[in-house]
Amino acid sequence: MDEHGVQRFQSLITAQTGLHIRPEEGERLAQILQTRLEQHHLSSAEEYCSLLASDTPASAREWEVLASLLTVGESYFFRDQGQCWLLQDRILPELIARRSQERSLRIWSAGCATGEEPYSLAILLDQLLPGYTGWNILILGTDINPQALEKAKRGLYGAWSFRLVDPAVQRRYFIRHKKGWELVERIRKRVIFQVGNLLRDPFPNPSSPLHDMDLILCRNVFIYLQQEAVRRIVAKLAATLREGGYLLTGHAELPPTHSLPCLQSRVFPESVIYQREEQRQGEERRERGRESRPLIRKKFLQKKPLPLSGKRDREPPAGVSPTWEEVQDLFQRGEYILAIAKGEALLHKDPRHVDTLCLLARAYANRGKYDQAIRYCQQALAIDPFALPPYYLLAHMAEEQGEIETAKQHLKKLLYLSSTCIVAYLELGALYSREGNEMRAEKMQATALELLSTLAPETVVDPYGELTAGELQQQLSVAEETRGAMAPQGGGGLHA
Repeated sequence: MDEHGVQRFQSLITAQTGLHIRPEEGERLAQILQTRLEQHHLSSAEEYCSLLASDTPASAREWEVLASLLTVGESYFFRDQGQCWLLQDRILPELIARRSQERSLRIWSAGCATGEEPYSLAILLDQLLPGYTGWNILILGTDINPQALEKAKRGLYGAWSFRLVDPAVQRRYFIRHKKGWELVERIRKRVIFQVGNLLRDPFPNPSSPLHDMDLILCRNVFIYLQQEAVRRIVAKLAATLREGGYLLTGHAELPPTHSLPCLQSRVFPESVIYQREEQRQGEERRERGRESRPLIRKKFLQKKPLPLSGKRDREPPAGVSPTWEEVQDLFQRGEYILAIAKGEALLHKDPRHVDTLCLLARAYANRGKYDQAIRYCQQALAIDPFALPPYYLLAHMAEEQGEIETAKQHLKKLLYLSSTCIVAYLELGALYSREGNEMRAEKMQATALELLSTLAPETVVDPYGELTAGELQQQLSVAEETRGAMAPQGGGGLHA
């Protein structure tokens, strides 16, 4: 393949999407280019690049095909539990209170892949505003990959998309079918999807839905883009927020707020979120020549939303001696505050109880309090260096905070301690795929499938709740077939 042609192909991709092409992705890019040349019966990369650069319907169709090949839309419901708790307990109630007079909310999931994120938002809102009665609510999901959006519109998901979802929530909002779990219609129809290119599309745009947003989620997108593309997109997203609206990104995806002139960061234990200044507030800050204080938060609605897992926490009673079984039961019901209080009391009696340390770490992680969770993981490993659960939890928290290399190291330690740990192979494969290393991702998945084939289909796969070996095997096999159909020369691709 002509090196100059590959470089021009790469330049066109960056100009069109903002993608940062890493050196290790060059071979995969050349494979995609060769495949498309053969598909169009073209003899040179220059001819193909001329097709892409032309302002024609054929060019638009070809960019849609490339978007499906260049992006990997791996996601799952209620991704990043800490941020989901922040949305449920603070941000959404605040927005509902602020917009209660107009009874209108506008929410945008930018880079929504196969739809798990906007549907998760729709479920959270269903708990805060049952049936959305009397409210006009827009939940918009956009992505550059039209194939991913077609799957999102169907609302049919495999077991892998629910690996961190409480089974009771799954049963309430999804109907089980032979091919997976289908989202109930009343939630599915709450979300609209459309193809969108964050770099090239004009917004805010009053003639489209992309204006006056109360909340924009754009998570795990910027880490794949060039810094100049990030700067341009963030400026457009900020302008698309109404005054007081919020932008939520992945952890540490944005530069310091001094380069985001109309956004102010609000720091919570679960995450940083960015709020568009109200005009008066911004003028006052500029006059004072210093950072403005955060907005005073209105009292949250006293509705009774269903937490991400289980029932709402009760305040812990004093003077009650807990048992390990009681602490376990509280955790399984999702009463994390009470489980933490009683677990720490139990730990006071037996500071070397590794299972209690691991449960406390999970409870804190599910509340988005990663510092405490990491501390308990480290204590558990100091007592038992061969314990597996702390390494898995540390890997998951590292991934949620964008520390991919750290996550990979924890998962590799899991495999060193247990070479048959299915979850470690699957999570490592997902991380390699996220990096564009499809060869290693497929190797990890193949090993996981081989291990799953040795288990009875009804065997529950820890730590995925009710997910069985048979369901997981079916899901992975379908994903493998889909990837092969999309990219016959090896599958996978670059992320957007």
